[in-house]
Amino acid sequence: MADATSGHPDMLAHALAAAGRGFAVCPGLVPDYVLLIPSRSGLKGPLSAGYRHRATTDVRTIERWFSRFPNANIIARTGRISNLVVLDFDFRFGGRPVSERLRPHLPETLQVTTQNGFHMYYRYPEAMEIPTSIRQVEVGLDVIGEMGSVVMPPSRHIEGSRYRFDDPDVPIGALPDDFAKRCAQVTPQPMFDPHRRGYSATVRDCINLSYAFAATTPHSLRRALRSLVKRP
Repeated sequence: MADATSGHPDMLAHALAAAGRGFAVCPGLVPDYVLLIPSRSGLKGPLSAGYRHRATTDVRTIERWFSRFPNANIIARTGRISNLVVLDFDFRFGGRPVSERLRPHLPETLQVTTQNGFHMYYRYPEAMEIPTSIRQVEVGLDVIGEMGSVVMPPSRHIEGSRYRFDDPDVPIGALPDDFAKRCAQVTPQPMFDPHRRGYSATVRDCINLSYAFAATTPHSLRRALRSLVKRP
């Protein structure tokens, strides 16, 4: 699904396709304009704090968002809201050998190739709650569950590559009960949120610029720039 004139992915079409699979989505930050954010985790967040909590499968809402921000990345809420838990194997932190050890015991499922590893999508267990945890279950493995979110294909990573489904037609599998229990018995860790109080002005400035350049109207850019020059 690409725009016929630009050749770039039609992010609205992909967002609607994700919603059609039951994933609650919202627009995400645009990598080009947030290069100064100290933590790269911040690049994987929504355009503003409110979007993550308003993530939805509603077609009209998604059309309104991505018509306004056609270049935005696609963020999907994980947890019960989307019937989704994601295993994020990050090769930078030892995820490769962990994935080689675990994969024979994990059922085939929808998989996404990322810049530094891969995501495995599983249906959210009905009988237990899976919190979001960072490298607690295994080294190099983040479990993205309740109060979490993931960047979805064909969103673009800060280093230039795009997230992509290995095979978009593979159905989402069920997380094995024994592994789900391991994931449930950890301390919940909130995901990085550059919008929350306490982060530096530099972070908020970059967020504002990303918000502006993702939009299609000069008014949005002027509003974001005003927020920068007004602050002492």
